[in-house]
Amino acid sequence: MGKYEKSIVEQLKKLSEIPEENKMYSYCLTHTYDEKPRRFYVEAPYKSDVFEAICAYIQYECSELEETYSMDQTDVIEILDIFYGCKKSKRAISYQVDLYLNWEYFCGSQLQTVECLKREGMNEYFQKYIDEYLLKIKNGEIK
Repeated sequence: MGKYEKSIVEQLKKLSEIPEENKMYSYCLTHTYDEKPRRFYVEAPYKSDVFEAICAYIQYECSELEETYSMDQTDVIEILDIFYGCKKSKRAISYQVDLYLNWEYFCGSQLQTVECLKREGMNEYFQKYIDEYLLKIKNGEIK
């Protein structure tokens, strides 16, 4: 974790709500370990530092429920849409966020202690991803 991520976490800890902007920003979500590179686009009312913190927070929270499950771009966009006011987009000009690298950047930052990032019902919603994942393992689709 760098000074940048620690600074963002410290700023967010002081807030009661996530700071939203009056405009939408475009982001492209990728993942280092995609077998075939995929890009998914989302619009969010958050500046890049806050958006990256939200994405990492979502991944950390899901990981707490099942550490072997790794969320992909579609999962994260669904959570962003339902719990954070973001929308899936087709816009191609955007700031890129690699979910794997973003996870690594925020490792050790205490991001999960940021109250304004918490959303009621989100952890229960994660269960559908985990259940699907565990069923694929049981059926031998994932080894």
